[in-house]
This record gives sequence, structure tokens and C-alpha cells, in this order.
Amino acid sequence: MKGLYYHPDRIVDATGALMDSDKHSAIVYFCEQIEENAPEVINELKSLYDCYGEAHEWFEKFHKGSRIFPNSWKVVSTAQDNNYSGYIKIRESIMVWAKKFYLIDPSDFYKEVGLFAISVYYEETQEFDRKKRKRNIEEYARNLNIPIAACRNMYRTSWPYEEVLSLSEYIYHEDEEDDIELSKSIGQGEQIHALFFHHMFPFTFSPDTAILGLNPSSKENAFTFEWIQAYYELILSTYEKRREEAIKAGKP
Repeated sequence: MKGLYYHPDRIVDATGALMDSDKHSAIVYFCEQIEENAPEVINELKSLYDCYGEAHEWFEKFHKGSRIFPNSWKVVSTAQDNNYSGYIKIRESIMVWAKKFYLIDPSDFYKEVGLFAISVYYEETQEFDRKKRKRNIEEYARNLNIPIAACRNMYRTSWPYEEVLSLSEYIYHEDEEDDIELSKSIGQGEQIHALFFHHMFPFTFSPDTAILGLNPSSKENAFTFEWIQAYYELILSTYEKRREEAIKAGKP
């Protein structure tokens, strides 16, 4: 095996993601500090709401169905009079925002994150999207027989009608492994195209989801520690509720 993290030259498009976990953690922390201690950065980005809305409407009118999305800095950064003209205003606005707060780097990383953040905020504050999320939350809580409030941790920045514009929420970490090369390195050819480590090193802890109530349609499943940690509050509240029900029913 060529190591857990193979670095092939052919992986060239990692737009919007960081492949180094230490770098990812540092930048997320940096953005969290911005959100907490420099709210003017977020407020100014939020002021671009209508500007982004214009770009979104231009896309819907002239390019819907294509892949030249208004939330992609790779696309928006090339806008000019004869090329994606509907994105010129948002491109210039994002550039001014980044320059004002010294969020400048050779790869335009913060411009990309800022554009994506305002795009998510724009979409999540649309009434249709809010109502859809509200229905999903209610259905999820009903299926698990838990209070709706227990689902809040799953919608930290997107709780219906309480949406929060965040930079740190949209900085992603991607492992650098090349699944195809790793598969070849153990003599499996290209049989494993994805989830290499899931297949080769499955997590051994498989909680009974009938007890945890995470997936009523399945009796058992394997969840990674990270997944369980992310939904800890929901798991705990569900477990306690099931435990109380068992006690009342006289079951151990």
C-alpha cells in the first residue's frame, strides 16, 4: 500500500476543500474567531444578499440546467461583459469584501468561501426552502418520537427562520487518498472506487439502532465515531427517552 494518504498528481480539482487536516482545523478556527470577534466581516458579506440574488436570477433565466453556477468562484471570477456578464457585480463585490478585510491569498480561497457562504444563506432564507426544512425536521422528530428542539444541533446555522451566515461552516476537509490507487496497491485492481477504508478497515462498534432510534428502518448499522460525536446530543436525548419508556413498561 502506498500509505494511507496517496498524493496523485491527477487529483487537481479540490475546489472549496482543504486536504490537510491541520490546515483545515486552523482555518476553521480562524473563521470562527472572525464570526465571534469581528461580526462586521459577516455583516458586510450579508449585505451582498441582494447582489447575489441578482446573479442567481440571471442564472435561472439564462443558464438554468448548466453548470456555471453563481456560487462557484471559479466561474464567477471570470465574469466580464462578454462572458457571464450577470456575475460581474457579485464578482466585484466579493473582491471588495475580501480586500477590505485582508482576506487575500494567492488561491482566492476566502473569496470562494465567502461567495459560497452567501449563496447558501440566500437559498436557505427562501420561503420554499424554509418550509421544506421545517417539514423535514417535523417528520424526523415524529419518526424518532423526540421533541423537535432535539434536532437543533443538526441545523446549527440553518434552523428555519433563524438562519445564520457562516464562513466556518462551509470549509470542508477532504482526505487525500486516491481510492483507485489504494485499491490497486493491495491487488484489487479498480474494484473499490470509493469508501476504501470503510471496506478495508470497518469500524467495529455497531450500535443497535433500534435502541438508539437513529434509523427506525434498520435494526443494526455501523456508525463512525465522528458521526456519533456530531449527533451526540440527539443520540443522548433519544436514548434517555427510550430508557424512560422501557422503565415505565417494566423492561430492564
